[in-house]
Amino acid sequence: MSKNRIIARYVLLLLIVVWGFVLARPKYPFSTDWYITIFATMVYGFVCISLQRSIQDHFARKAGDVSLAIQKKSLPYYIRSLDILGFLCFPIFGMGWGNPTTSPKVLTGSKKGQRIGIVLSGPIANLLLAVLSQLLIYPVESFSLTFAGQIALFAKINFFIFFLSLLPIPPLNGWLMWKALRGERVKLEKESFFGEIVLVIAMITYILPWIIESISRGFMYWI
Repeated sequence: MSKNRIIARYVLLLLIVVWGFVLARPKYPFSTDWYITIFATMVYGFVCISLQRSIQDHFARKAGDVSLAIQKKSLPYYIRSLDILGFLCFPIFGMGWGNPTTSPKVLTGSKKGQRIGIVLSGPIANLLLAVLSQLLIYPVESFSLTFAGQIALFAKINFFIFFLSLLPIPPLNGWLMWKALRGERVKLEKESFFGEIVLVIAMITYILPWIIESISRGFMYWI
């Protein structure tokens, strides 16, 4: 990682933390429900991002990526799927992003369809999980409103991740698919520099959360 990108990431990280403090300050002292919601959002965000990366790597292995075939699914593996900037957005904005798959089959592969299929498999897994969770909310409400509320939160986060990850902004999945469509190689280190700045600014100005929430709300209502 270049020196300029490291400095930029620290500045962006500081912006997210400061903005989170500004939003949380009026709610102090925090209630127990507030702590539970923040903790649950971070856990669900970690699970959903890890799932997305695992599914992508699974299909990359099926496509012949030998480097992934020898990689163990341990805790460090799942932690590497997290992007610190994207992960910190979960407790503040209720949505975020993770690190995309680094498989050569996606970044430098020559088969457009294969590249797009591998990348798209992760977000589709989030969408299916979101739809399944959404369908479970009403039956669960009959015996536990608390549990139903957690399922609703889990479904919402999956919907958010699905729609957010499809945006053509590096390092999101939508950017990887755009590069695949054009038959170009992905240079994550160089391309993500400006993409992360755009994402964080769009988050703290509430442009991106408003767009993603509006789309997700309409989709959830339709289901």
